[in-house]
Amino acid sequence: MPEITIRVEGHKELAAKTRHMSEAAKAQTENIVASVALKMMNQVRQNASGRPGPEIQSGAYKNSIMMTKESSLAYRVFTTSPYANRLEFGFSGVDALGRKYNQPAFPHWQPAVDALSAELGKQIAASLKGWWK
Repeated sequence: MPEITIRVEGHKELAAKTRHMSEAAKAQTENIVASVALKMMNQVRQNASGRPGPEIQSGAYKNSIMMTKESSLAYRVFTTSPYANRLEFGFSGVDALGRKYNQPAFPHWQPAVDALSAELGKQIAASLKGWWK
């Protein structure tokens, strides 16, 4: 199933470097990570609400897209839906029950990553400017 982890690469090193920073700067960085993760979840949900992503049938799939906090600098955006990969990547062939499919892909995860991937780094860099000793 598709899954996106919003994490500051080198977050352990960043945490070590930010020990000398004020609590306000740490909180600001954590808020940025949380904000971008929430934007990512909302963007994937929006993308899963019609073309070019999948059309909404019942809303169950869109509602299965969730976010969890793994640490102060890492969030996971994921779905519990068993058919998420088929929606994102499409499927042509015969399934385990012998049914033939030629389902097109309706990308909605990757476009969200493409739209927001640089935002996290830019926001953190702008926020931390001036906090370093």
